[in-house]
Amino acid sequence: MKYDIVVIGGGPGGAVAAKTCAEKGLNVLLIEKRSRIGDPVRCGELIPGYILKEFDIGIKDCYNEASNFEWVSPEKQKVCFNFLCYMLDRRVFDSDLVSRAEDAGADVWLKSRASGLIPGEREGKSVFSGIKISKYGENVDVRADIIVAADGVESQVGRMAGIDTSLKLKDIASAAAAVVKGVNTEEGVLKNYYLRDFAPGYLWIFPKGENKANVGVGFLPTKKIKPITLLKYYMKKMVELREGKICYYTSGGVPMALRLEKLFFKNILFVGDAARLSDPISGAGLSQAMVSGKLAADTAVKSIEYDDVNILKNYDWQWERKIYESWQFEQYTIKELFLSMDTYSRLKFLEGLWSTAARERVYPFRLSNVIKQRNTQLKLLKILIQNNRLRRWAALGEPLRWLRRRGASWKL
Repeated sequence: MKYDIVVIGGGPGGAVAAKTCAEKGLNVLLIEKRSRIGDPVRCGELIPGYILKEFDIGIKDCYNEASNFEWVSPEKQKVCFNFLCYMLDRRVFDSDLVSRAEDAGADVWLKSRASGLIPGEREGKSVFSGIKISKYGENVDVRADIIVAADGVESQVGRMAGIDTSLKLKDIASAAAAVVKGVNTEEGVLKNYYLRDFAPGYLWIFPKGENKANVGVGFLPTKKIKPITLLKYYMKKMVELREGKICYYTSGGVPMALRLEKLFFKNILFVGDAARLSDPISGAGLSQAMVSGKLAADTAVKSIEYDDVNILKNYDWQWERKIYESWQFEQYTIKELFLSMDTYSRLKFLEGLWSTAARERVYPFRLSNVIKQRNTQLKLLKILIQNNRLRRWAALGEPLRWLRRRGASWKL
């Protein structure tokens, strides 16, 4: 059995990659280990308006529009933004994305998982000539020119290829998300409450209309507590949530790391959480998954068109050109700064960020805001110096210029 492209994982990143390749006339197989697409839902179900436009997704597929985003510090300081977003039903949304891939011509196998890679050679270079798939308990060898790994946190495909995809404890957050009925939320207003005892962890409340909301918590592993336990605690504590009843919930880990050093390996392209593209502060990763899926697919199409596996390298620098790349490095630096502080210092630091953000009407977690907190500059510099990837990024970009403008005379 032979395909041009095999996509491992039926989430948004994998579905977009499969659809894009199939639309270009390639023979595509998408496999998903679960029996249902989009289940369980592990997400706040929020999608930015610009992503809907970029991927031609109609708002009829969404629950409701929200344009006000409210960020609340542990001391109740508020920062409000106008940011057009829509709430989804991820079960429906994910299923629809995979259906679009099928309509474009991709084959979809459910209850199928990658069990091994088949070594091979092309153009005198070592590649993987295919992948072993366990389908309904039977083993099938599928030949493929290119493999797209969209198989989530700590990618198993990456491990099979010999890449260390494991995450350090400090680079994976605990999270629980629930759809809750009977809540008293403000229509069209999204809220993030940053938690005193788990800073910079937060509770989100995203209304879905008709007294229903997606409610969840996410926090770094600074204290041992189950995320669902913490979620239920805040549901009893928050006035607008006290009468709410959980319809269903999921919990799990969210990568809060820098992206893989290389988004490709031989003829494998990594997208979404498999490539560690989520935001290291908020944990958001839906947009990054879809954009990376499209970029990976475009690169794969050109590689097959010109019969040149070297073209796959372009995926890496194409991602670097996206705003997400620098943003992720910035957010990771701030996360590392939080982890270097004790609880009191974290809270003080958090309130300082909120004061600056409220005064200047900007997003709190910006490196420009951090550098204005003079008591953090030495720690910030130490973090940048000690991490090779952060040091290279800082030396080439804005962080070094910001430090110098703030009177820092050190050299990285």
